[in-house]
Amino acid sequence: MPIAPANSSGRLSAASAVRRRIRGGDWFWIALAVLIPLAGWFLQVVGTDHVSVLGNSSWQLPDICYSRSWLGVECPACGMTRSTIHLVHGQLAESLSVHRLGWLVLLVILAQVPYRLLIPWQQRVSDPRWIRYEMRMWAGLGALLILNRIWDVLV
Repeated sequence: MPIAPANSSGRLSAASAVRRRIRGGDWFWIALAVLIPLAGWFLQVVGTDHVSVLGNSSWQLPDICYSRSWLGVECPACGMTRSTIHLVHGQLAESLSVHRLGWLVLLVILAQVPYRLLIPWQQRVSDPRWIRYEMRMWAGLGALLILNRIWDVLV
């Protein structure tokens, strides 16, 4: 026997309906999509290769690309952090010079907020079209990053 909703009209409130259809994984992506630009706002690019806390160039973040630090080879995502920081600060030319696909990756990350809030979780899980859509989107973005790195090596 179903339990009746708490309010007298028999319908769930809009906020309650949104909370019920968003699952843990969705909240993770929403938080990530909010935290990445926010973190970019509090960071700055120092020189050409280093990232530090905004206003204090001496507090530099360590290199997080193991491919570049251990093997001396840039991975397909090398420069993405610096590109995102430039974008958040409105420096499009600098962002494109560091990584030409930084704007696209940031756009996909930011698009997770409306996507995760507007498309019910049950619909994405029960309808195989959504699963294929998500897989194609992430695979396509990965392929673009790899092709971008190949282009940089060849040209």
